[in-house]
Amino acid sequence: AHSLFYTLLIQESEYWKMGKENRISSDMTVDMVMRNWPETIAVILRRRMQCVGCPLAIFHTISYVAKEYSLDEQTLLQELNDAISNDPD
Repeated sequence: AHSLFYTLLIQESEYWKMGKENRISSDMTVDMVMRNWPETIAVILRRRMQCVGCPLAIFHTISYVAKEYSLDEQTLLQELNDAISNDPD
């Protein structure tokens, strides 16, 4: 149990060090994305994903939930990144 906790803690701190100007990637957990970029929650809700408040969001990556919800991963990533961008395309 401790190793999982420390793995998640290290993962979280490494993504936090990247800074908010960087892009969301498919290997980030949904929880990490929603915590670091709250504006992405609107995308998740609009896609009718049940990630907000889900206790498994700390484990599930963007890639995993795209598959789970039968969404195109690249389209979902683009929507999430557009949500955090000051200049959406």
